[in-house]
Amino acid sequence: MAERRPPDGSGPAADPGGDPPGGAPSSGAGAETVRALEEAEDRYRQLVENSEDLIFTHDLDGRILSANPTMVRETGRPLSELVGLSFEELLIADDRRDFPAYLETLARDGHAHGFVRIRTADGTERLLQYDNVVERERGSPVVRGIAHDVQRRFAEHALPLSLRRLEALLNNIPDLAWMKDERSRYIAVNEAFARFVGRTRREIVGRTDFDLFDTELARRFQEEDAAAMRTGETVHRTDRFPALGGQILLFDTITAPIRDGSGDATGTAGIARDMTEHRRLEERLLHSQKMEAIGRLAGGVAHDFNNLLTTILGFSGLVLDQLAPDDRLRPEIEEIHRAGERAAALTRQLLAFSRKQIVEPTVLDLNAVVSDAIKMLRRLIGEDVELEVRLQERLGAVRADRGQIEQVLVNLAVNARDAMEQGGRLAIETRDAPGYVPYRSEGEGLPAAPYVLLAVSDSGAGMDSETRRRIFEPFFTTKGPGKGTGLGLATVYGIVKQSGGDIWVESEPGRGTKFSVYLPRVDAPAPEPPPARPASFTGGTETVLLVEDEEAVRRLASRVLRAAGYEVLAAGDAAEARRIWSEQGARVRLLITDVVMPGGSGPQLAQELAGESPGLLVLYMSGYTDSAIVDRSAVLPGTSYLQKPFTPEALVEKVRRVLDGLEGPGHPADPPGDRG
Repeated sequence: MAERRPPDGSGPAADPGGDPPGGAPSSGAGAETVRALEEAEDRYRQLVENSEDLIFTHDLDGRILSANPTMVRETGRPLSELVGLSFEELLIADDRRDFPAYLETLARDGHAHGFVRIRTADGTERLLQYDNVVERERGSPVVRGIAHDVQRRFAEHALPLSLRRLEALLNNIPDLAWMKDERSRYIAVNEAFARFVGRTRREIVGRTDFDLFDTELARRFQEEDAAAMRTGETVHRTDRFPALGGQILLFDTITAPIRDGSGDATGTAGIARDMTEHRRLEERLLHSQKMEAIGRLAGGVAHDFNNLLTTILGFSGLVLDQLAPDDRLRPEIEEIHRAGERAAALTRQLLAFSRKQIVEPTVLDLNAVVSDAIKMLRRLIGEDVELEVRLQERLGAVRADRGQIEQVLVNLAVNARDAMEQGGRLAIETRDAPGYVPYRSEGEGLPAAPYVLLAVSDSGAGMDSETRRRIFEPFFTTKGPGKGTGLGLATVYGIVKQSGGDIWVESEPGRGTKFSVYLPRVDAPAPEPPPARPASFTGGTETVLLVEDEEAVRRLASRVLRAAGYEVLAAGDAAEARRIWSEQGARVRLLITDVVMPGGSGPQLAQELAGESPGLLVLYMSGYTDSAIVDRSAVLPGTSYLQKPFTPEALVEKVRRVLDGLEGPGHPADPPGDRG
C-alpha cells in the first residue's frame, strides 16, 4: 500500500482503499485508463471520508492501517495515533478476550461480523456493529472494516419516527399546541391551532403573535413567553379571546420554557384548552345549586308564613261574620282580610317556585285550559294588546295540576303585557312536539320523548343575554319599584319542573320574547269535567282528631269545627295524638293532621292509626309538603288535602266532603264502635 501523508503530516492518510493498480501513464488509451482510475479513486475516497460509518483497514494481526474521519471523530484519537495501533487496544477489557478468536475467524473464513464495544479517548463506551472482510491488496491480505454506532444509528431512525408520532398525536388532539423560538416566532403548531387562527401551518411558521392576533393579545402572549424564559417556570393562566366568527372563547393556557443541553431557555412551548363549555356547565351547576338553596329557603318561609296567614285569615273571617254590615270596624277588618289574601297568593308563588306544593295532577287537555282562560287573559292584558290563539286540533293530553297550568298562563301573559308598554301582540300556541329533545337546563336533562308544547310569545322589548340567564331566579326583576315581586317567572319555572316538564326562553332586545313550555304527553283521554259542587256545606256531629303543632292554627280550627257541630279532640303533636287515640280512638271518625310536625309526620301518624282502625278517614293540611314524603307515597294521589292558609268556610266544606265520601280514596266501611 502506497503511503500518503495527512495534511498535518502526522501520519499515513486515511486511505482504506489503498492505491489503484498500475504505473505511470504512457500514452493514448493507457493514459485515459489511468485518469479513469484516479477519478474512481477520488470518488471512493470522498465516499469514505464523508461516510457516517467508521471505515478502516487493519492487517491480519489487528494493526490499524487506515481510518476515515468518522473513526477519528468517534474514537476521539488523532489519525497519527490510530495508525499502527492494534484494534484490540480500542476494545473494553471484557471484549479483548474475544479478539484472538476474531482474528482466527478472519483468517479461516475471510470475513467476520458482529458487535464489539470500544472505549473512546474520553472514557465513553460505544457499541459498534461491524462487518469486516479480508481482501488481497498487491498480493498482501488486508482486512477492510465498516462499523457503525448502534445507539447513534437507532437514534437516527428512532428520532424521525418519534417526531412523526408526536406530530400525529398533536395534530389529533383538540387542544391548541405550538412552539416558538427565543424571539417568539412560531416554529411549529398543530392542526387545531392552525384551524383556530384560520391559516395553514406553513403560513404560521416564522410569524409572531402580532401577525395572528390583535395588538393587545399579541403583547400579552409575548409577555407570557418572556416570563417563562426569564424565570424558567411554567406560566398558567386563563384567557378570553375571540375566535373566528367573533365568538368569545375561554382558554386555559400553559406556557413552558424550552431548554437546550446547557439548561438555557431557547424558546417556549404552549398548549391551550377551550374551557368555554366546561365553564358554562360549571356555571349551570352553581346556578342550579343556588336555585335549590333559594327554593328550600322559600319553601320553609312559605310554610311558616302560611300558618300565620291561616290564623290571620281565619280569625279575621270569624270577626267579619259577627260584625253587622254597617259596623264601623268592618272596613278595617276587611282590609286586614284582603291583605292576608294577597300575602297568601304570594306564598303560593313561593311554594310553586320551591316545588313543594301538594298538587292534584289530572289528565288535561291544554286546549280546554287555554280556551277557558281566554276571557280572563283579555282582561289582564288590556285592550291595546292583540291576543292571537293558535290551538292544534286533536292535541295530545298531559298530566298536570289545572290550577297550576292556569297560573303559568296568567304569569306569562302578565309578563308579556309588562314588556309591551305601547301595546303589541300576544300569541298563545299549542301543538304536539313528538320529537322534542329537552334543553338540558340546570344540569337536569330530561329524556327525549313525546311532549306537548304550550308557547306564549310577545312583540315586546325583549331581553339581552344576561337578563335571559337570570330570568327564572326568584326576586329578580327588571321592573321598577312596586311594579313586580320577581316571583312570576320563578313560579312558572317551579310549576313546569314539578310537572315533569321543561321550559325554554328565546328573546333578543327589540325582537320580543317567546316562552316554550314542554309537558310530557300521556296516552290517555282527558276526563269529563266534574259535576258542579254544592254551593255550601253544613257541619256535622262526628268526632274528629285534630293534630296541629302551630297553636294559633290549632285553636282556630278547633273553634271553627266546634261551631259547625263537630266534637274536636285536639293535639299539638304526634305523641299527644297517640295518647288521645289510646283513650278515645274508638269514637274518632276523621283524623285531621298537619303533614310536617316535630316528633313524627302526619302521614306516619295516619298510617299507624289506620293500622288499628282500617276505616279511619284522613285529611291532611299543610303550608307545604316535602317532596320526599310525596316520593315515598305517604301522601298518595287522591288523598284529601287542605292547603294552608285556609278560611273557616273552606275547612268546614273540606271536612264535610271527606266525611261524606265526596273526596279521598273512597268512603270505607264504618269501623266498629260509636262514631257519632
